[in-house]
Amino acid sequence: GQYDADTLPELKAWIFACLKIPVWEQRILFDGKTLSDSDCLTALGIQFQEVHEVEGLGLQLLRLDSSWASALEAVHNDGNDLEQLEHLQGDRDIVMAAVKSRGAALRFAAESLRRDPQIALAAVSQDGNALRYTHLKADRQVVLAAVSNCGLSIQYAAPHLHRDIEVGATAMMEDQRALEFIPQELWIDCFE
Repeated sequence: GQYDADTLPELKAWIFACLKIPVWEQRILFDGKTLSDSDCLTALGIQFQEVHEVEGLGLQLLRLDSSWASALEAVHNDGNDLEQLEHLQGDRDIVMAAVKSRGAALRFAAESLRRDPQIALAAVSQDGNALRYTHLKADRQVVLAAVSNCGLSIQYAAPHLHRDIEVGATAMMEDQRALEFIPQELWIDCFE
């Protein structure tokens, strides 16, 4: 059959139509690297002509365990479902999906994942107040992402970042009530 889609979600839908493997159970690898749904297949040099030509393109299909895949789908739909999945709270993929859905789901993640910069950034980008659950309150990049999303999240930042002009100004631009957590001597600098 003919396959001419350019996105990974389209490829996964095609695989589902042909092989009946649910989309959430599929992982597509290209030259050993897991592709994300945002990857453009032709930009990666993957050109489909006929289905039988897929071989030799460096693509691999992994089928995930159905219970794990169901858990992934659940936290993707509602990150707070991570609370009920105690056995998966240390699974990086599950936690990442959960915090992208609801940043505050970070509170249910294993301690080691609360220290993971990518997971922390995903959580605070979804909900700035998730900063309270990460162990990276002194990480300037994480704090800036949090206050960009929710100015009042500055209250959870390490004290030295309350004195950071860019952090303070960003928090103030997002929510003027953040002023309460910024040292008074910086107020003029934050308004410039």
